Amino acid sequence: MSQYSIYIHGIINSTDEIDVTVDERQIYSIPWRDQAAVVADFKKTDGVNMHTKEYALTHEKVVELMMERFTVLPMRLLTLVASRENVLSVMKDNYEDFKRNFARLDQKAEFGLKVIWPVDQIREGLQSGHKNNEEDKGVSGTSPAKMFMKKKLDSYRTEEAFRKEAKKFIAVIDGFFSGIAIEKRLQELPTRKMLLNASYLVEKNRQGELKPALEKLRDAQPGLAFQFSGPWPPYNFIVMREKLETAG
Repeated sequence: MSQYSIYIHGIINSTDEIDVTVDERQIYSIPWRDQAAVVADFKKTDGVNMHTKEYALTHEKVVELMMERFTVLPMRLLTLVASRENVLSVMKDNYEDFKRNFARLDQKAEFGLKVIWPVDQIREGLQSGHKNNEEDKGVSGTSPAKMFMKKKLDSYRTEEAFRKEAKKFIAVIDGFFSGIAIEKRLQELPTRKMLLNASYLVEKNRQGELKPALEKLRDAQPGLAFQFSGPWPPYNFIVMREKLETAG
């Protein structure tokens, strides 16, 4: 059996021949009907786990390079198949899904927004507000059981208020981009300090509207930190009926 398999970087909406070198790896295309897989030969003896970071960087470079000329459906990192016939099988089995995604995602790009907020300051403010709230006196007494109940009630009310506060912030932030994006993916409170991890799908002819919107948002919310990135291929907006298996 051959020591090589094939690494699929992504699918493009073109049968144009691809023949480029990226990070000393020869990138080429395997066409089928009106689409093509962008691939590279993969040496099985390289050891997948030892070179994951290296492959991730190359994978991103290849996908972004293809994005300059085509609409790209990026594959997951380390999507490997055994042969050219297997590549064609992937394309045939998923052709209609790929076609639907190309129709949705053509001439569009993904942008990312991460928002960091002063979580400790927010919580302290909410806790102070509860201490001064007469409703907190609904559980009276100083017995251990009453004190335990009081603590649990305070914690519940603080957490509830915290999430309501987060939703208010997110609604305001999202309002600056919702009118520009045609689709969005919002992850609320993905980590302790991150308020929002958002992905926006934007038509390429409207990309210029994003920077002014971000500047207005920064002026309106000076207490928040924003990390904005893009344009990217539409990683978070590809919809497949079945997930493609990978070797990674």
